[in-house]
Amino acid sequence: AGNGSEDATINVLGNITLDPTVSVKLSNASSSTGALGSLFGPNNTASLYVKNNITVNGTGTITVPADLPLTFKVVDGKTLTIKNPIVIESAGCCGSKPGEVYLMTALDKKGKYVFDGNVENYGKLYLANNTLNGGAAVADKNATEVVFNGTLKNGIDEYENKGELYCWGQSNSVITMNGKVTNDGIMEVAPKNIELQDGANHESTVINAVTVTAEDIENNGEIVVDNYTTLT
Repeated sequence: AGNGSEDATINVLGNITLDPTVSVKLSNASSSTGALGSLFGPNNTASLYVKNNITVNGTGTITVPADLPLTFKVVDGKTLTIKNPIVIESAGCCGSKPGEVYLMTALDKKGKYVFDGNVENYGKLYLANNTLNGGAAVADKNATEVVFNGTLKNGIDEYENKGELYCWGQSNSVITMNGKVTNDGIMEVAPKNIELQDGANHESTVINAVTVTAEDIENNGEIVVDNYTTLT
């Protein structure tokens, strides 16, 4: 994403459910081809890089279904803005795992995500920094900012699957929830990150790590706030 030299707007006017089985050819040095659901998860080396300011605009709902992990990395101080509603589904009746979305920056990079549409999560949503150096923080270099201007629902679906919302990050990570937040599932605020090479979660010991601000939060589920983090 965002491989061109110009900022861009992508219009999504109708509802779209991404297909984890669709064949995709990577534009990197490997030029490998594989199913979408097998390319961009935490155990894979490929990510969806956003190197320009990109706006996804429209009223159609974008759905991330079961068995589809997507890892985004916004770099070089750019912003990915999504105005459409987003739904992340659980494994449901027939999937092997829930839909997963990872919002990150690359090592020593800064990036921003803005969600103007409403977001519903019944799968796994990670708001996280990632580093590839054993989990050590890179002060003043690695930072992820995530802003929700619409509502954010971390819910329970008809299959009784609970959404999992991970507000992770190291120094300079800021998550702002301006719209109403409803948590019926599991929400964790922690100084952690994900090393994409091995899919493991690596805890950071950085003081004053991720900061989460929620203007209006209704909690009917479980919220865990770890040391070195802030939830206000």
